[in-house]
Amino acid sequence: MIKNLIYTFSTIANPYKVLGINKGASIQEIKQAYYKLAQLYHPDKNNAKDAAKMFTQVNNAYEILSDENKKRMYDTCGVQEDNEQDFEEELRGNANGYQQKVRRKQSKGKYYSKFHQAEYETIFSEFDLFFQQKHGKKKAYYAKKKGDDIKLGLKLSFRDSVFGGKHQLSYRRQKTCETCKGSRCAPGKSGQKCFSCGGSGWLFYVDGGSSMEVKCNNCDGWGKVVRDPCLVCEGSGIVEKEFDIEIELPKGIQNGTIIRQSRYGHASKYSGEPGDLLIEVEVEEDNSLRRDGNNIISELELSVSEMVLGCKKQIQTIWGALEISIPGAQQPRTKLQIPQYGIQYGQSQWKKGDHIVILNLEIPQQLNERTKQLYYELLKQL
Repeated sequence: MIKNLIYTFSTIANPYKVLGINKGASIQEIKQAYYKLAQLYHPDKNNAKDAAKMFTQVNNAYEILSDENKKRMYDTCGVQEDNEQDFEEELRGNANGYQQKVRRKQSKGKYYSKFHQAEYETIFSEFDLFFQQKHGKKKAYYAKKKGDDIKLGLKLSFRDSVFGGKHQLSYRRQKTCETCKGSRCAPGKSGQKCFSCGGSGWLFYVDGGSSMEVKCNNCDGWGKVVRDPCLVCEGSGIVEKEFDIEIELPKGIQNGTIIRQSRYGHASKYSGEPGDLLIEVEVEEDNSLRRDGNNIISELELSVSEMVLGCKKQIQTIWGALEISIPGAQQPRTKLQIPQYGIQYGQSQWKKGDHIVILNLEIPQQLNERTKQLYYELLKQL
């Protein structure tokens, strides 16, 4: 079970002092203090120079104290009333000394319990990983993250797959909002640094001796919290639009082939490049022709006399109708190979596969008496 969630408190003022309440304040008292101060310092109502800064501090304080997990973590790891020295600097300067300080306070029965000590042992084991996140040794979640790919299916007739050519596709894709330019904020506004992840876009979960990093759900991995969202994209930074594209299919494209069109996927939510468009080709079956590599295969039904004596027959190839001569004395399932009547490959028109004709013996289902007599006479001669 996940027991601890590490948050960054280094740049946040003491939330209790910001809201002007005691540590034992109820959630109702916290809300009342927040609403009162939020109205007082709101930039639209207060023109004082430091109003915006105070409004941010009030919001951050409320964000901590209104969330049970964040409040518990602040009470455990945050700045104490008797020592407002910066939390991060103290830990980075002497983590072991801070642990000793915790245990001294614990022994005096002030703020801490055995449960808190167990939490500290887990938390301090992750300090190296935690500070790598905060100071740039770990790449931010949202830094130039590529947009999502789009997958489409394209059905082709057998003939279109053989000869290729241009095809038009229409699909919907996410584009960067032209109003906010992907900032997610209303014109003239900007996002505020996310308190939960310290602006990195990552959160670290600690469970016993192991840890796991996940995208911050408070800012969706962006690292900023939008207070005044763009009305056009509703604060997402992207809008969905219809898009047309023309693609060039190569000759002889096979069923299941995936064509990648770079940068034709969804726009990135994190200032990265767009994703790709992946088009999977599905080739429809033909009634009389099938493919084997670059060769085309068809089957031809012949009567007994045609198999024995030979004949001329007209067949259908991908290049049109063709008359072929079939020698006599053929066996059922014999394969006749016709060079250069298969699928073209490469740039040269002379590079083609073959057309292969499989001969099948057609046995008549009904025989009159005269035909039966002839077969009996033939059987005596063999």
